[in-house]
Amino acid sequence: MSPAQEQPLIRRGPVRKWLKRLAVWLSALVLGALGVLVWALETGRAADFLREEIRGQLADACGLATQFDALKIEVLERQISLSDLELHHGQRRLLSVQKATAKIRILPLLYGRVQLQSVLLEGPSARLALGSQGVENLPACMAAGDTEGPALTIGLQELRMDDAALELPLPAARR
Repeated sequence: MSPAQEQPLIRRGPVRKWLKRLAVWLSALVLGALGVLVWALETGRAADFLREEIRGQLADACGLATQFDALKIEVLERQISLSDLELHHGQRRLLSVQKATAKIRILPLLYGRVQLQSVLLEGPSARLALGSQGVENLPACMAAGDTEGPALTIGLQELRMDDAALELPLPAARR
């Protein structure tokens, strides 16, 4: 047989027709699932789930207790907004922000990295306690040096702050 007369792997007929239908149905199913996901995120239906997921991840990775009033996800703009955000480490408030807006890069998420294009913090307020070893009230995942678990790494291209307050009490000088 010459190459022009070779038989196709799948002959024309019912099998090929069935495979085409299966491919069309699977494509429609995937697109439908993506549509439902975008709808759930845009309308806020998935906000409670994501709120608990964010709290759980920060608690597990850093030991941070997190509070925020509103979570808004804009999928098409790749943006997450939080209002009245507070981060507590132990009994101390580490950071509070009136409104935080982050624009996320999508492709790094596919291989497990969080990379932010820009972050806007409106009304951030932080208190850092300095000691002889550096900043004492940072969680282990943010402190320099050896950590027990994997390091928390977040890429950030642009950070803007409006109406920021940083309290940095210096340790008393020893005599």
